[in-house]
Parts: sequence; C-alpha cells; structure tokens
Amino acid sequence: MAGFNNEGDLYDAAFFAEIGQDTLGNTGNGSTMPDRSAINANLTPVSGTLYAQLVYLPAGTVITRLTIRIATGSTGLTNWWLGITNSSFTVVAETVDQGSTALVGFTNVTVALSTPYVVPISGLFYYYACQVGTTPALLAGQNTTASPSWAIKPPHNWTIAGLAAPAGVGFTFAPTGATAAQTVWILST
Repeated sequence: MAGFNNEGDLYDAAFFAEIGQDTLGNTGNGSTMPDRSAINANLTPVSGTLYAQLVYLPAGTVITRLTIRIATGSTGLTNWWLGITNSSFTVVAETVDQGSTALVGFTNVTVALSTPYVVPISGLFYYYACQVGTTPALLAGQNTTASPSWAIKPPHNWTIAGLAAPAGVGFTFAPTGATAAQTVWILST
C-alpha cells in the first residue's frame, strides 16, 4: 500500500498532503487518500457494516468534521454516521446519528463531529462510515490491495458488521480485516 516503506516506518509524510475540500470549501487536514489518487471505484456497503480506512494524523491536528464522497445515492436509510478510531480501534470522535437523512449521489457530504477532536500524538488512525437501510449509498474510492496481515503491518482497512447505531466515544471495536481491495475516500477538516 502507498505510504508504507520497506524499513517498516509508520508512514511517509507525503501521504497526508492536502487532499481536497469538504462541502464547505475548507481544505482538508487529513484524508484516507492523497490528492494525486484517481477516484475510480465505488465500494458497495452492506447495511449495518462499518467500513474503516487508515489515515496518518500529526499531533495537534484539530478535526471538526468529516466528509465522504457519494457515488450513487441511498434509499431507505434509517441510520448513518461517521467517526474516527485510534490505532487500537477505540472510538475517539464520532458524529451524531444522521437518521434517515438521504445521501444523494455524486456529492460530498460533510458532517460535524459531536465534539472537535485534537490529535494527541502523531500516528495511525481510522476514519469510518456506517449506513443502515434498504440500499446504502455507494462510497467513492479507488482500487487498492486488501489489508495486509495484521502481524506484519497495521490493517489499511477493516470492517465491523451488525451495527444499528453509533457505538460512542470510548468504545473499542474488535474488527476483521477487509478484503474489498478498495480505499474509501474520507476527508477531515
């Protein structure tokens, strides 16, 4: 995966370059994909499954909102939310449940976090999205490799199935590695 080097260091600095704008025109401060990536694939989410994507965040970064790019809109959503976990899969920030608010295709959707999050130490984090409903929206992204073996390097993406509502700050997930071979585009500002 782009960003890791062969010496085993955590992340290349170039990976967390500026990566676009949210729906309010704010330049991003962190993203699951760098700006040079071509968004050329869509992830088809399963209702109630949380999809988490790796991001490197430097200490002191202040995150107030998360943005996802929708490829094809949703139908019949009952719940959806976005959030951030640390490298131990513990929720450190989360949006409130957006309920039945529809996700419209070909748009960027920006949602404020319940409380701004200030990154305490530089390191790996995960941005995530979860939708519950009849047909979740397709999330824009790019083709990548599937998550590596966890014993070698941190997972670049992971999932949790069977969710109906946000877990809440402080909850620790016990994820499984994703095999979708796709990176979903999630931006923070």
